[in-house]
Amino acid sequence: MKGRGLPGWWAGVLLGMACSIAAADTTLQVCPASQAPSGLAQTDFLQPDGEALRAVVTRASAHARCVAMPLGPIHGNVLAIRPVSESVAALLDKGLTLSGTPHADRFSISDLTPHAGSEALPPTPPLPYSRNLLPLLQVRVFGAEARATLPPAGEGVVLQCTPGSQPAGLVLSAERPLPGSPALLQMQVRGAGLFQLHAVNADEAARQSGTMLGEIHPGDSRPLHRYPLPRTAPGAHAWSHWTIACPPSSAQLVLQNLQLQPAAAGPVPARSAWVWQPGAWRDTPDTVLARAQRHGIQTLFITVPLAAGAVQDPASLGRFIAQARAADVAVWAVDGDPRMVLPREHAIAAARARAFAQYNRQAAPQARLAGVQFDVEPYLLPGYDLATEQWERHYVALVAALQDAAGGLPLDMVVPFWWGSHATLRDAMASHVNSLTVMNYRTDPAEIVRFAQPWLEWGSRWGKTVRVALEAGPIAPETQRRYTPQATGELWLLALQGQHFLVLLANAAPNPHGPAFRASGSRLLTGDATTFHAQPQRLLELLPALEAQFSAWPEFAGMALHEIR
Repeated sequence: MKGRGLPGWWAGVLLGMACSIAAADTTLQVCPASQAPSGLAQTDFLQPDGEALRAVVTRASAHARCVAMPLGPIHGNVLAIRPVSESVAALLDKGLTLSGTPHADRFSISDLTPHAGSEALPPTPPLPYSRNLLPLLQVRVFGAEARATLPPAGEGVVLQCTPGSQPAGLVLSAERPLPGSPALLQMQVRGAGLFQLHAVNADEAARQSGTMLGEIHPGDSRPLHRYPLPRTAPGAHAWSHWTIACPPSSAQLVLQNLQLQPAAAGPVPARSAWVWQPGAWRDTPDTVLARAQRHGIQTLFITVPLAAGAVQDPASLGRFIAQARAADVAVWAVDGDPRMVLPREHAIAAARARAFAQYNRQAAPQARLAGVQFDVEPYLLPGYDLATEQWERHYVALVAALQDAAGGLPLDMVVPFWWGSHATLRDAMASHVNSLTVMNYRTDPAEIVRFAQPWLEWGSRWGKTVRVALEAGPIAPETQRRYTPQATGELWLLALQGQHFLVLLANAAPNPHGPAFRASGSRLLTGDATTFHAQPQRLLELLPALEAQFSAWPEFAGMALHEIR
């Protein structure tokens, strides 16, 4: 969500404002974190320049550098407080859903979703691969002479053509887009005559033209007819429909089955995985490499300890890389921390990249790292969603600094799938990375494909490779609570000096300064939609189908498996 930051708005607030609130009153205060009082509940959040603020519900007097508003008497515990951006606050008139972890006297909020717009339909999924599309398509005939007809058929679709000189034939269309990857149109047909197959995009439809895909000979001996489809993009050049044109003579085509298949794009790329504990590759390298071999993993991202600006134990690292290389496994260093995005941390992060580059310059060829990967997730910092655009500019600046410091060592960045909708951020990264690894942490195959597609399209546009990562590690369950607007409620929305806050109470009460929301239901989220931890065999069974589909993209660099065992 786009939001507004806090550009030093507490500075200069009159001391009299703080002192006018009696110490016994309950107040909401926002202060520099180092000067905030203790309270009933509090949360820290960062400004894009890295300065830490603290919001606290307290009965203490306000410091001179705090801003405060009276809340009146509050009966019972204050369970949580969370800042929200102005844009999110504007969407809460229909209520919201909170996700988080309940404790005895607290509720740790991990996410919130406004209900406004939640009734909107999700993005239309593309047409599926390896499934008969005829039940999903709208079928009609075209032609001025009415020489194309659709007689009743027991199976499939029958196109009957009578002789004539005017264009006529069959139109096959759907309200769903094509998959973005290179694909083949596969037909099972019978009949007599010679037909022409065209693909038509929106521009061509307006001009009553199309792109010739090939000829259909229903009488030949081929059991299946296959036609490569042109790559499509959103907008006017996206697919609209297919047409099958009648010949000038009498003809009949029985279309029994119509499918999309991924276009072959060479061998399936090998898989990759992470080794987060240095002791694993240092102390039990045989176990690490045996697991990699068992799962078809040929790239490992390993944590490499640094000390005094250099690799801490270059001899051990060199031995492991050489052993891995002998087993046909490439080794990358992985590093990263959310705070690296802060401008004051860029130089420190770049120094870490230089340490890996220096190691490679000094190592023997068989002991060199294949690249360096940085996993920097700024959205984990409290306050990220209050000034998203500023944080993203900091992120791009960090990536540029890492690329420069890596000194030619290939650079990969780990990104969340939902950044696929952040076009400006994605494109700004393109000139600074060799590849991306997308944390596509979902277990529904349709969602995995849908969320990967924008990144594979990005890779195609910029000539970059993309790994698609799935999660197999444990994820703690969360509680999801739904809140709706009411006169009294356990959840209040407050605005203080232009910044909005949600305050969660143990007991419902009227909000003296804004809307209140009442709990209307809850459910437990187990993580099954995100991780394969409870179903590892299903992950292993699903991988070949995903790899076959993604391998239609030349930019696909393989599946990355997090916490695979």
